[in-house]
Amino acid sequence: MAAPREDAPRLRLEFLDGLRGLSALYVVLFHVWLIMNWQGFLRGHVDGDGLPGWLQAASSWMRYGAASVAVFIVLSGYCLMLPVVTTDGGKLRGGAWGFLKRRARRILPPYYASLALSLLLIALVPGLRTVSHTWWDHVLPAFSRGALISHLFLFHNLTSHWNLKINGVLWSVATEWQIYFLLPFLLLPVWRRFGLLALIGVSYVLGCLPHYVFHGQVDSASYWYIGLFGLGMAGVILGFSEDAVVTHWRRRFPWLPLAFVLCVAYGAVASWTFSFKHGLIKDTLIGLAVTSLLIRCTNALKEGPKASGLCVSLFLRLFECRAAKALGSFSYSLYLTHALVLGCLYLALRIHHASPMVSFFVLLLSGVPLSLGVAFLFHLAFERRFLSSPRPLQKSDRDNISLPASIGMAEVQGSMHVI
Repeated sequence: MAAPREDAPRLRLEFLDGLRGLSALYVVLFHVWLIMNWQGFLRGHVDGDGLPGWLQAASSWMRYGAASVAVFIVLSGYCLMLPVVTTDGGKLRGGAWGFLKRRARRILPPYYASLALSLLLIALVPGLRTVSHTWWDHVLPAFSRGALISHLFLFHNLTSHWNLKINGVLWSVATEWQIYFLLPFLLLPVWRRFGLLALIGVSYVLGCLPHYVFHGQVDSASYWYIGLFGLGMAGVILGFSEDAVVTHWRRRFPWLPLAFVLCVAYGAVASWTFSFKHGLIKDTLIGLAVTSLLIRCTNALKEGPKASGLCVSLFLRLFECRAAKALGSFSYSLYLTHALVLGCLYLALRIHHASPMVSFFVLLLSGVPLSLGVAFLFHLAFERRFLSSPRPLQKSDRDNISLPASIGMAEVQGSMHVI
């Protein structure tokens, strides 16, 4: 495959921010649903935990929150590979250590602020450190030595004894942080030397290897996400290649119908039985669907409105609308803090003996807006200052302003992030 030209057109891929923001919002909605279905979730048979049947049916679309984390990982691979493919001749600006320093600067300060805030709330609010047979129990015990040390050094994802403690969403930050080390030291060299198919193959081999080497003991880390990260990288390579054959198929392949079929397939296999095989299959389906969507949307933006089509135009309007992009601007903070808001609000509802239906609607109609407000304030205090490069952005620097973590995004011509 011919390498993409270094003078590739500069695009404002703002839809990436919108997709990331809407995915983060869906995680919040999923946790509202999970709080109200926790006992059924543990039993493997979701029955609403007291919710009326009509409300169970009406809210069933909120149950696929794990798919959002897969979306974040694909976006991370896509956005971090984008400046490498389009501007830097296949190299990371500043080398491997420069890349890792930029990622650390972007991800770690908000992560540690969220960790400290979580511990502070649990210490100060008695109800948050008491086992109550509710969704919040999975974060306890929060002050065990193993939980504290593993979260401090970001290896809490390695065992189910630690991965959900303190703040249940932080496990994916550790997984993505560990994946970052593979990008400069292994994944990029494989792509440069052996090409696209080798990149995808090695990504999946690396993702599956820990399961077999450690006999499933580290499956809580979901290392098959390495394969999804590789799919995101591959999406950029396919999307910006100047090879005539690749360009031909990129323009004519039915990427959007494929994404739809893959999402339907995901819905068919998305059950509550967690296993390595199940996680690998369902997350790969979502990963391929998102990669297909990214390729199609990017190609539409490169070639203009005539190449878009109605469905793609609708997706782009949704992802590029002001609200979606605004969500994307602080989606990492939303991801890091929303569980704390929902946990405190649900504690108050339990203290006042609110019914399941009342609790659901209070969490949905008050908890979600509160989560957005707290996340924005957290963003202003602990995240925004780390969004910009310490020096002016140059043409070859477009891998510099990256975003997130459990969910990621690098900057593309000024306004893009990732989680």
